[in-house]
Amino acid sequence: MLRPTRWGSGDGDLGLRGKVRFAAFLLVASLAHPHAARASLAPPPRQGAADIALDARYGAGDADAPVVLVLYACGRSKACADLVPLLHSEVTGGRLKGKVRMYVRPYFPAAEEDAVLCGRALVAAAEQGMFWPYLLYLYEHRDDFQRCLLARWASLRGLDRDAFDLGVSSAKTTETLAGIRTEALRNGVDRVPCAFINGQKVTETPSVALLTDLLEREFRRVSR
Repeated sequence: MLRPTRWGSGDGDLGLRGKVRFAAFLLVASLAHPHAARASLAPPPRQGAADIALDARYGAGDADAPVVLVLYACGRSKACADLVPLLHSEVTGGRLKGKVRMYVRPYFPAAEEDAVLCGRALVAAAEQGMFWPYLLYLYEHRDDFQRCLLARWASLRGLDRDAFDLGVSSAKTTETLAGIRTEALRNGVDRVPCAFINGQKVTETPSVALLTDLLEREFRRVSR
């Protein structure tokens, strides 16, 4: 089933960098899962559509499009960086416009610090309604990545820097990412990118050509 669904500053002596690193440490520790990195692990048997929360802040494309594409994607993944921007272009102005509504769920199967920090930055950007501009910029400059640039890139994309910094280090961001991880594991997500079309998992490795074909077929099916 697809389910449509503020930061406060903390006290203490830690600087922002210390808060972010400590928050990332807590997230890595709390989200550890013994099977998270086992790509060969078969997903659990499921009946019907996957249970996925759809947050409009992470969506792109026409809101009333009959086909819903959900991608679990990581801000540091090359495969995601190669796939997501092209699909976004198709959904917002290409062959899939008006047919497909696309959502990204920030997710990282391996608890690597860079991936964790990117995930936190993406949630903070979404709080300001700037998820897609920030994500696309992050992918465009993937090869230039440095942890210290995340906040600078937020400013370049027009985000409020203070609100962004608070969002990156907040407990609410940790809760959001933990909820996405729980959802992903429940739905058998074992890699990124991982795609679901109208709640059904795409078992093949996602590519623009494959997903465009499957999405067009699903659009024809639901439009009969």
